[in-house]
Amino acid sequence: MSKGICSIICFFFITSICFGQKQVHKLNNDFAFKLFHEVYEKDKNTMISPYSILSAFMMVYEGADGNTKKQIQHVFNFDEQLKANQSFRLFHDQVDKTPVYVASALWKNETTSFHESFIKLTQEYYDVDIYPLKDKKAVNSWIFDKTYGTINEIVTDEDLNNANMILTNTIFFWKVWEHKFETTHKDNFTTSTNKVISTDMMISEDKFSFIEDDTKKAISIPYQGKHQSMVIIVPKGDNTLKNIITPDLEPFIDKLYPSVKTLFDSTYQKPTQQKLSIPRFSCTADFDLHETLSAMGMSDAFDANKANFNKLSASKLHLKKTIHKAFIHVDEKGTTAGKQTMIVPIKQGEPGITFNANKPFLFLIRDDNTETILFIGSIADPTLN
Repeated sequence: MSKGICSIICFFFITSICFGQKQVHKLNNDFAFKLFHEVYEKDKNTMISPYSILSAFMMVYEGADGNTKKQIQHVFNFDEQLKANQSFRLFHDQVDKTPVYVASALWKNETTSFHESFIKLTQEYYDVDIYPLKDKKAVNSWIFDKTYGTINEIVTDEDLNNANMILTNTIFFWKVWEHKFETTHKDNFTTSTNKVISTDMMISEDKFSFIEDDTKKAISIPYQGKHQSMVIIVPKGDNTLKNIITPDLEPFIDKLYPSVKTLFDSTYQKPTQQKLSIPRFSCTADFDLHETLSAMGMSDAFDANKANFNKLSASKLHLKKTIHKAFIHVDEKGTTAGKQTMIVPIKQGEPGITFNANKPFLFLIRDDNTETILFIGSIADPTLN
């Protein structure tokens, strides 16, 4: 079972047409690999929700102007000639039909006025709720509720110093596996530091979509209902995760899923009987994306002298912080904390295992209806966190 998969992103502003659905999913997925390549750390478990970040920055983009807008457009590959809001509304509605709970809120103080056109647009196209910005307790309580108790205390008193507005976006996902993991056993896992550790490995035998090339192999593990799936990608040989985290991963992953395009592609692999072994794992990661996004090309938004958010407010505003926090816990169907696990002692490399994630791997949570990457992360050591 995968439970408590969620993300929160907060923006702090201080004083000093539409895309087609396919285009939005393409923007999201390209950005997923682009950003994760920047935040990935070899010796840490980490993850982000590109969907949450993109959703929030579409709203920031609506309030930007001039060079600030151009820089955001460059980093996220927005098309200057097309408007994001109408198509994002259609796209979001498709994602929201699944058990993916997305929420956004705008928190504004009483001393700064915001253009009514911006407020109306965020409410109409992005389902933003408007609240007064008074203290951290209200913001953190909202985050706690929207992530079903998995994330709290993300906003501090220091964050609110001189803040005119906070924009929050959360995403929460909970689903059980389509094919449950029958057993759990202790087995070896080689960490990113080449340390061999013993950890709980889950075993499932069923039909899974599987693909490999010279550098990597991947398997798709469907959630109940087969509207979402987790993709596990393991490097082969001496290849590293850093080397395979590129936009080229998307067409590789697409071959795991049937479509008009792949059905006529000789490399598409239909689901076959596999013996799958993956570790239990959890991961909590939080970032202030200020430096990362600035390095990627949108520094003006964070510069009090250069930021241009004239479409948001007549006041001189700039981004103070962009906080992103994400959490995931993956285990067998029905496993709860404190419940005894069935231990089946076997030797490492048990005969018959065809996909063994026993070294650092990449994982994705994918909405298969829209082909959208909701979460992307890497596990260096499943016993961490």
